[in-house]
Amino acid sequence: MKPVETVLARVNNSHKQGAGWMACCPAHEDNTPSLSITEGEDGKVLLKCFAGCSVESVVTAMGLKMSDLMGPDTKPAPSQTKRILGIYDYQDESGELLSQVVRYEPKTFRQRRPNGSYGWIHNVQGVRVVPYHLPELLASVEDIVFVVEGEKDVHTLESIGCVATCNAGGALKWTNHHAVHLKNRDVVILPDNDEKGRQHAEQVAHSLLGIARAVKVVSLPGLPQKGDVSDWFAAGGTKEQLRKLVHDSPRLENTAPPKLESPIPAPSLPPKIESFRPFPIEVVPKVAREFVIAASKALGCDSAYIALPLLAVLASAIGNARRIRLKHSWREPCIVWAVVVGESGTLKSPAFDLAVGPLRKRQAIAFQEYQERLYRHEQDLQLYQADFDEWKRKGRKNSEPPPDKPEPPQWQQVVAEDTTVEALADLLDCQPLGLLLARDELSGWLASFDAYKASKGADVAHWLSMHRGGELLVNRKGGKKLVRVASASVSICGGIQPARLTDALGSEHFENGLAARLLLAMPPRTPKQWTDDDLTEADRAALEQLLDKLLQLPMPEDEQGERQPVDLPLTNDAKRRWVDFYNAHNKEQNDLSGELAAAWSKLEGYAARLALLCELVHNPDSEVVGIDSIEAGITLARWFADEAVRIYAGLGGGGDTGAAKDKRELNRVADWIRARGGEATTRDVQRNLSNYKTSDEAENVLDRLAKSSQGRWEVRETGGRPARVFCLVDTTDTDTTPENVEKHQLMSSVGQQC
Repeated sequence: MKPVETVLARVNNSHKQGAGWMACCPAHEDNTPSLSITEGEDGKVLLKCFAGCSVESVVTAMGLKMSDLMGPDTKPAPSQTKRILGIYDYQDESGELLSQVVRYEPKTFRQRRPNGSYGWIHNVQGVRVVPYHLPELLASVEDIVFVVEGEKDVHTLESIGCVATCNAGGALKWTNHHAVHLKNRDVVILPDNDEKGRQHAEQVAHSLLGIARAVKVVSLPGLPQKGDVSDWFAAGGTKEQLRKLVHDSPRLENTAPPKLESPIPAPSLPPKIESFRPFPIEVVPKVAREFVIAASKALGCDSAYIALPLLAVLASAIGNARRIRLKHSWREPCIVWAVVVGESGTLKSPAFDLAVGPLRKRQAIAFQEYQERLYRHEQDLQLYQADFDEWKRKGRKNSEPPPDKPEPPQWQQVVAEDTTVEALADLLDCQPLGLLLARDELSGWLASFDAYKASKGADVAHWLSMHRGGELLVNRKGGKKLVRVASASVSICGGIQPARLTDALGSEHFENGLAARLLLAMPPRTPKQWTDDDLTEADRAALEQLLDKLLQLPMPEDEQGERQPVDLPLTNDAKRRWVDFYNAHNKEQNDLSGELAAAWSKLEGYAARLALLCELVHNPDSEVVGIDSIEAGITLARWFADEAVRIYAGLGGGGDTGAAKDKRELNRVADWIRARGGEATTRDVQRNLSNYKTSDEAENVLDRLAKSSQGRWEVRETGGRPARVFCLVDTTDTDTTPENVEKHQLMSSVGQQC
């Protein structure tokens, strides 16, 4: 009998819920099932009593021992009594797990393979031999491949954007089975600095000659005895230095490779990442992970289309309730701005709707409850008015106090689409937790900045403050009301087309720092294929239950009655890992400049924010952030770093000139006109867009829009002097036939003569 079956036989009122079961806890008087029972990937049983009973007391009440939760087939091998430092998956071309290498402390390695029943067999007999990270190798066929001696070194190189691999078992275990996967590839071998490392490099090189397109061997200068590429980078080596070594190194000829007596120069890597790496869904906690996998299968889309908006949804549910405390003076809020970049027809919108749907459902339920409270309030007002009238007739004479007027209920909205700062300030004034700005198409948000303001940059300044959860002060129109939000927490999700992203960001939002705050992903476009997979009610229910728990996280009040976040510190292991990441990340940033340097500065904080998110999604009751969550946050931040490099390269950094710059300028003005209803006069442009200070400048940009066929001039009768109004073609007329375009051009020329 499996361990989970043994447990289920010892509890009452068990029923399936999500990926596990709920049952009445035997350790306390439990009328409503409060015991969560789940089966781990290794077959172990995981128990949690939401009433607070310890696992030991629950197991004792069932008449079992702690070892019964593991079962006879899943008890650890003797070697596993050591501390595990790392687990490395070896997968086939489709991503199916073949085996694992487990690294222990003190430094030893063991290999194992799945037994088919959520357990392990501690040998690899009969397992197919493949190089490490084979799916990543196949996804980047044009990149240089670095061959190193261990999995840790593979991760080191991947963290700076390289493609790397190794073999299981360490030095002198490379075979021709590994080599065949590098056919027609450019390969660079980086040996460890010892005799066995040099022999291993010779073995690898010999197997690749005649198979790979080019082979180079690079002995890194300055390595200590038995040092490797990870040590080289830790000692100050940089990507630029590695690139130069690779560039200066000669190819090995198709003969026996030379003995490696002294350092040899070596190969280079382009500064941009051209291949897309799949979203690292494996580090996302279970409920969210299962929803993303199920939803992406149901739509037949890349998992990033679901994962990015879902990260923002979960962050908004946590909102101001929790922060991560890295040290006394540094706390990061749970705020995420996630943007999916994709062409029309790539399933951005359906994926967006699936990810945001559970939060919108929660909001719909809350709105119905608000309507009921509003109805009761109206009844209370009628009773109050009657009491007040009675008080005026009788009570006032007797010096009785007037009746208390009932306060109206507040509508606490959690999802917003209105992007104006004033509207958001009103919503946040009633919602101390914060909210989600969800826009299927985000170009309208970027175009809405300063749409009705003479002072350029006012809206952007507010948004930059909201990204850090800062104070928001907004003077309403006419100065009639000042709205103050102590901590404005707004997470953002949505999609945008690549061309629109280029136009909307331009150089302006790279310079003001807005672009660096966006977590971008642009999965490659693939043809849609029919699938019978569908999202189940269980998948939706599990996510909805998680959102309910996050939305109800308690927030204590300070002496002034303002609700305050709870700060979660790092565990000791998590703090050590964070310090390692912080130092390595900032060493990387030191080698960067411009837009990428700005992105790296924000990704540092995002690693902490995403760690906090993963901790609370895993366990909403957590009081600390652990090592697993820090690792997850770092992995996600590094993935977004790779995407930033790849996408920024396509944007050209947002600072090019000439025709592309002119097109971006016109598209920004067109987006602004579209955001205000599709029409504008010269005076409107002059008063609201600070780039056009004179009427001639405003008229010139509208003329250029007309000549580019994006709109036309129309003459309107106003009762006095006729007025010229510019109208966007795409908002006033969807007929794009040649005859209609010719009509628009004719009307434009007539308008210019008026």
